[in-house]
Amino acid sequence: MYKFIQQRILFLALASLFFGGCKQITHNVTVNAEITGAAGSKVTLEQLSASGISLIVDSTTVNSNNKFTLSCIVPEPGLYRIHFGAQKKYIIVSLEKGNVDVKADFNRIEQYTVEGSESSENIRTFFSGLRPYIGDINTLNVVIDSMKARGKDSMATIAANQRNEVHNKMTDYVKKFADSTPYEPNAIFAAHWLNFATEADFMEHLSKSLAKKFPNTKLTKDFGEYYNKMMANITKTAPVMGHVDVGSFAPEATFTDTSGKTFTLSSLKGKIVLIQFWAAWNKKSSDVNPSLVALYEKYKNKDFTIVSVSLDNKRADWIKGINDGKLSWLQSSDLKGMNSDLAHQFGVDAIPYSFLLDDNGKVIGRDVNADVVETMIKAILK
Repeated sequence: MYKFIQQRILFLALASLFFGGCKQITHNVTVNAEITGAAGSKVTLEQLSASGISLIVDSTTVNSNNKFTLSCIVPEPGLYRIHFGAQKKYIIVSLEKGNVDVKADFNRIEQYTVEGSESSENIRTFFSGLRPYIGDINTLNVVIDSMKARGKDSMATIAANQRNEVHNKMTDYVKKFADSTPYEPNAIFAAHWLNFATEADFMEHLSKSLAKKFPNTKLTKDFGEYYNKMMANITKTAPVMGHVDVGSFAPEATFTDTSGKTFTLSSLKGKIVLIQFWAAWNKKSSDVNPSLVALYEKYKNKDFTIVSVSLDNKRADWIKGINDGKLSWLQSSDLKGMNSDLAHQFGVDAIPYSFLLDDNGKVIGRDVNADVVETMIKAILK
C-alpha cells in the first residue's frame, strides 16, 4: 500500500498523468515567474500526460533577476508543470488562458504563490492540504522500519496502524477535492493520488461525473479511456485486499485456535457471530474487551458467540492478552501480525475492528461497538 504512496509522489517527476494535447490553437497562456535564488537555472514548461510522457511546450533560462517567462497555446484547460531540470524541482499550474504570475523562493519552492489563475490557485491549495499527510506517512514509514530493525514488532504494528489512519484521512481529503473542484484538470490530477484498485467505486463515480460536467472536452474522453484501461488491468489481477460489506455474506474463513486446531466460519452457522480483530499490544483493543466480556456473558446461551482474531506476532503475548482480558470465547491467530491472512481476507488494516453476522452468515454490521451489537441481537432474537 505504501509503496503505492511513494509511486504517487514519484509520478510528478515521471508525468504519470493524463491530459489533452496542444494540437488545436485556442488560447494563449503566458507564465511570468520570479523564483528567488534560481538565476541561471534551465526551466521548461511541460504538459503532463498519463501515458508517461511529458511534452515540453516551452523552455528558457532564469535571468540574473531571478525572472523568466514561458508561454503555450492550449486548446482547453490542462495541467502543466514548471520544471527546473537539473534540480528536479517542480511547480504545478492549471492553465486555461491569459497571464499567470508565479513567485517562490527556490529553496522553499513548495511555498510558491500564484496570481491570475483561479484554477492554479485551486491546485496550489490542494497541494497545501495534501503535504502534511504525505509528511506524516513518510515519518511513520521511517518509524516502522526502525522498529522492525530493532525487533520491536508490536511497536512497528502500532505505527502501521497510525499510518493507515493517516492514509485513510488523506484518501478522504483527495476524494472530496476531486469530487468538488470546478476545474476538470485538477479533479483528474487529484484522482491520480488514489489507488484505482481500492477506490474503484469512487473512480467510476468520478469518471461518470466528469462526463456529465464536461461532456465535450478531449480531457473527458481521454480520462474515460484511461479509466477503462486501468479498470481492465485491475480485473486481470487478484485484489490486493478483501472487502466485506454490510449486506453481503461473510467469506468462508478458517480459524486456528490456541491449541492449533482449526474451525470454519460455516461451522458456526445458526449463531449470531461477532468477529473481532484485535491484538494484545493494542490499547484500544484492551479498552473494548470488558464490554465484550459483559456482552458475551449475557447472550452466550442465546445463540450468540464471538470469534476474536488476534493480530499479534508472538504467541506468548497473544495468550497473555486472552488471560488478562478473561476472553472465554473462540480465539484465533496465525501470528502474522497485520499480515494476518484473515485480516487480508476481511480487508482489515486497523484495529480494533469487528464484523457482526446474523444466524445465516450475512454481515449486518461493521466496526460496531458492544451497545450496537446488543441492539442488533435483541432485534434478531425477537
